[in-house]
Amino acid sequence: MLRHASWRLVQGISLGVTAATAAFSFYFIRRNDYDLSSIGAVRFARASITVARIVIDYKLTMRRFSEGGEQYAEAMKSAHKRSAEKLLALACANGGVFIKVGQHLAALGYLLPEEYVKTLSVLHSRAPESSLSDAQKVFEEDLHLKVLGRVIVVVMGNPERPSFSFLPASSSSLIVASGDNRPTITDCDNAGADSSLEDVFSEFESRPQGAASLAQVYKATLRETGEVVAVKVQHPKVKPHSLVDMASMEVLVKAAAKLLPDFHLLWLVDEMKKNLPLELDFTNEAANAERVRTMYAHLDYLKVPKIHYEYTSDRVLTMEFCSGAQINDLDYFLLHKIDRHDVCRKLGALFSDMIFVNGVVHCDPHPGNVLVSKNDDASVSIILLDHGLYLTLRDDFRLKYAQLWLALLKPDQNEIKRIAGEMGVGELYGLFACMVTNRSWKAVTGGVSKVIDGVDERDEIKAYAATLIPQISQVLESVPRPMVLILKTNDLLRSIEYRLGTQNRADSFLQMGRCCIWAVHENALQRAHSVLSRLCIYASLYWSLFKIFMYERYLSIVYFSYARSVTV
Repeated sequence: MLRHASWRLVQGISLGVTAATAAFSFYFIRRNDYDLSSIGAVRFARASITVARIVIDYKLTMRRFSEGGEQYAEAMKSAHKRSAEKLLALACANGGVFIKVGQHLAALGYLLPEEYVKTLSVLHSRAPESSLSDAQKVFEEDLHLKVLGRVIVVVMGNPERPSFSFLPASSSSLIVASGDNRPTITDCDNAGADSSLEDVFSEFESRPQGAASLAQVYKATLRETGEVVAVKVQHPKVKPHSLVDMASMEVLVKAAAKLLPDFHLLWLVDEMKKNLPLELDFTNEAANAERVRTMYAHLDYLKVPKIHYEYTSDRVLTMEFCSGAQINDLDYFLLHKIDRHDVCRKLGALFSDMIFVNGVVHCDPHPGNVLVSKNDDASVSIILLDHGLYLTLRDDFRLKYAQLWLALLKPDQNEIKRIAGEMGVGELYGLFACMVTNRSWKAVTGGVSKVIDGVDERDEIKAYAATLIPQISQVLESVPRPMVLILKTNDLLRSIEYRLGTQNRADSFLQMGRCCIWAVHENALQRAHSVLSRLCIYASLYWSLFKIFMYERYLSIVYFSYARSVTV
């Protein structure tokens, strides 16, 4: 009898636990709109399984072949490809932060094998879109607006991107322009009195102009002024998932590093943990945009969208709409007869000034964030978008980096070694110099502004870098943290030059040298205590700038003569 009662008690407890678990699971699934991917445990499990499969794949590959042979190299390439595809699938499944990390990895051409870079680069154009209703929900939650039964006209001028024209609150029907242009009438409820999205915008496109890992951008028209604006709306689930996702990545990266000694990406996780909260706060992006717009107001070719603060919050950013082509769109340059060398020179001058003079750097200048536009007056504008990730450099780092580039431009191998040592890389100074310049050591010692950057050299760098991943990781762990984002910025800018075929023009290095000279002499002037010493510094400054000016004129004459001879 006692045994039977105990068994019934166990059964009752089991049924209770099962029912509680089912109810708890149902609650969380319902709370997450029946989307399993929104549950942190599911996302972590998915990431854990992916990392485990990658580690096992590498372990089996390394055991199967002897290191150093051709078979081993080919097997590792195949393992890289399989692992990259697994990471791509994980990023697409989990979205948000995982896509952001995948995009960052795709930009690390100097660190990761080519298989990773090529496979993950598709994430720049495959970010998932949120629905219009999700965007409206974020807008109303952040700006305290209500979208309650307002009446709209769907204008089907472009079937691929219909826009919504909002009717007055007194209307009570939804008029939809059908494919044969005959309107159909649909009744809908009208909330009437509350402020709504349509009170702000007279038109709001239903399809985003572009979708990224953290947000997507809509084109809209302000009702009050008629101004066309871009409305950047954060994906609703990115911020809630970010803390769990970053913690998951940190745990998994540490585990992978123990199992694969050559795997060192903790520096990337540290950077993401520090920068992601800033990128998720659109008021921070608005402040960065306004700061740069004011700082470079004297550059008539630079366009930074004006911010509408009254319609901006942590997750919503409303700004001036700027149209243009991506800066690596060579067809646009040819069609509009834009001088791509001049555009690259101006872009290089802008970022050199940011890094070496002002110490405020836009750290995500990929082609989607840098546009070029031919204006009605035939002038050309460079449009700088997405100001979420900026780096403010300390004066000591800015000076040290300027000194490093001056040593690279001379070139002075002893000075390169000394400065690189002070930046923490020790005997890996040669590798560090190659990473900074994205050139071979032969080109570095011969002068990066003089040695032609050819296809053979780039192929050599890729092949050589694939064998030095542990050493490259060691450099990235040793250098000051700002250097990681600077390297990423440099690589993105160089990829634009390669696409436009302007990488061998020396004027980009000359502009960089000019900014480095300003930075070094400005620091010397601040430390000078006598009139004589200040005069000597000024003399050195202007003499150095004069030499650059004369060399620039010489290059212009040579380039003009060459172009003329080719034309003839």
